Amino acid sequence: MKGFKSTVALITTIVMMFSLTACSKKPKEYDKDSITSLLKDELKIDEDEIYVYDSDGENGSPEGTSVTAKYDDARIIVLIYDDADEANEAFNEAYKEFQDQFNLNDRFKGDFLCNNSDDYGYIVINGNESGVNVFGDIFATGSLYGGLYYSGSMITMVRPEGPDSFSGVNEVIEALGYPNV
Repeated sequence: MKGFKSTVALITTIVMMFSLTACSKKPKEYDKDSITSLLKDELKIDEDEIYVYDSDGENGSPEGTSVTAKYDDARIIVLIYDDADEANEAFNEAYKEFQDQFNLNDRFKGDFLCNNSDDYGYIVINGNESGVNVFGDIFATGSLYGGLYYSGSMITMVRPEGPDSFSGVNEVIEALGYPNV
């Protein structure tokens, strides 16, 4: 009986370790070429529908590269900062806003997953009435399925463009290999 209890305890410990590892999965960091390749090859987005813009930091935008595309009714926005500290600061601001505003009136119905560490983090919401505008003001009320991911010098946002875009959002998050609810 003692051996059986030890085996059960070991299995329980291993399962807990795997679940903690899965919850704190670090989002993969892409560069401009690898993210555009993934969008073209994995999601079959036409090259003409992938917009790449290099910014010199004028007009309040960060120095770096932005890549945007639409997949079905999901919008993909990737910001690759020249300075990793700026990416960290931008995500920390969004994360703080999320913590301060999420579900203020206890109306949220759904699932969410969030994590923030020194070099990566994410906020994933799938539900209604989040009360927070991390994904844009229009998503603070109503239905939302989207993710904001940070890794190294990159921030990626995947959000819906319409009310029936949840499958597109899910397919993008899966193709990126990012944490999901």
